[in-house]
Amino acid sequence: MLYRLGMGVARHRWSVLAVWVVVIVFVVLAGRSWGGDFVDNFRLPGSESEKARELLEEQFPVQAGGSARVVFAHEQGLRGQEKEEAVRDSLQAIADLPHVQVVGDPFAQRGGAVSPEGTVAFADVRYDAPLTKLGQGAVDRLDEAAGVGRDQGLQVELGGQLLGFARNPETGGAEAAGVIAAAFILVLGFGTVVAAGLPIGLAVGGLTGGLSLVRLLAALFDVSSVGLMLGTMIGLGVGIDYALFIVTRYRRFLSEGLEVPEAVGRASGTAGKAVVFAGATVIISIAGLAVAGIPAVTLMGASAAIVVAVMVLGSVTMLPALLSVAGRRINRLSVRRRAASPRENRWAACGDAGGGRWSVVPRHHWLPVCLFWQCWQRR
Repeated sequence: MLYRLGMGVARHRWSVLAVWVVVIVFVVLAGRSWGGDFVDNFRLPGSESEKARELLEEQFPVQAGGSARVVFAHEQGLRGQEKEEAVRDSLQAIADLPHVQVVGDPFAQRGGAVSPEGTVAFADVRYDAPLTKLGQGAVDRLDEAAGVGRDQGLQVELGGQLLGFARNPETGGAEAAGVIAAAFILVLGFGTVVAAGLPIGLAVGGLTGGLSLVRLLAALFDVSSVGLMLGTMIGLGVGIDYALFIVTRYRRFLSEGLEVPEAVGRASGTAGKAVVFAGATVIISIAGLAVAGIPAVTLMGASAAIVVAVMVLGSVTMLPALLSVAGRRINRLSVRRRAASPRENRWAACGDAGGGRWSVVPRHHWLPVCLFWQCWQRR
């Protein structure tokens, strides 16, 4: 079945890629428009702490709700009628917000304080709703209300539980570094820029679509920001790993003289089978987190499973289309200045000729034996 799928994708490569582009763009736009906020809600149903929290919500809603802190600063000091009125105007705008129950007054030493120099003051804000229900919308409204003080010349900053809880994680920094490192390693391993670029293309495309689906999931459930990070790192790893299997097998079939569609079909039918099996194993394993009985952990697993499923689907559809587009040009832009030696070609069965140079154990089978003996002696 995978062989026929690969052959069909190779014949209609542009149509398949166009469908992927349209789907990814649609999912990304849907995630930005209808996606939810990520919240770190690690509740343990049935635990004593959860019962205590429910009791607080019932008897003392103000104490059980979320909180935030508003900090005011001015280099010339906050004392004086004009500055104090600016602070109180901002606090009054905050008090009029939905779910706000108590707003401190730093000048009255009630729910706030002023620094000894008089240049910095803060006020605490308490809500009657838990942090999981407030979300990023409450942060945006709080920041807008704090703008009343900014318009009157004050520096106003926000902090507290609400901001730390509702802030959406930004993915891109560490993940971009990982992609760059992976690209460098792939170029060294494959020896050509084109062959190394295909796994990166699959990983980036699949990750974009998968994370957008996770954002849509966050609109229905309280998905943790850790789930987003977990899905990002696992998806990036399996996407590149799965593509390696298929690209390596495709290059081998090309070196044996097969035509491009046939090479794509056989690579999908052989290495693609391993990819589907490995992906299904990962998804089933991650789904086992549901046994923990903790909703946040279950949703973390669901987030990672969604990204892995997208990567598997991309490996058997998007990647064969990319291989067909690359064709025999997959070995272009070589970074090696010499041809593979007969000794390297002898190890081509492991994948491609360049990969044989990294096969230390088959060529030096005595090395792991010596290492094992040294470790045994040190016991």
